Amino acid sequence: MKHYRAYVQDGIEPKVEYDTYEVVKETPCGYWIVHEYDIGPYEYEMKQEDPDVRSLKKWVHKHSRKRYAYPRKKEALGSLIARRTKQVSILKARLDQAQRELSIAKGLKPKIIFQDGLNLVDFG
Repeated sequence: MKHYRAYVQDGIEPKVEYDTYEVVKETPCGYWIVHEYDIGPYEYEMKQEDPDVRSLKKWVHKHSRKRYAYPRKKEALGSLIARRTKQVSILKARLDQAQRELSIAKGLKPKIIFQDGLNLVDFG
């Protein structure tokens, strides 16, 4: 069984791509998944629960609203859209805050003070 995580491949022609994850173990509540590039060299160790490869595995809940990877590409694409929508709203809020602080800073007339060869700025 495979799981997918969507991302945008940047470049001359940006496009949506999918990372593919292989399910190495299924539990009643979820799946242990591993990126397809990591499964080949460590396939035996994955099955033997080798502690050296535990960091390569990721647990995904079966019924969670938000997951790292999804069994269908359509769901993975929906997750990408949700992640980027959230990112845009966070960055817009940060931009608004920075613009407010900049306008406040520009509203104050700084006085340049020369002291001991240093240029000190006083906003008083």
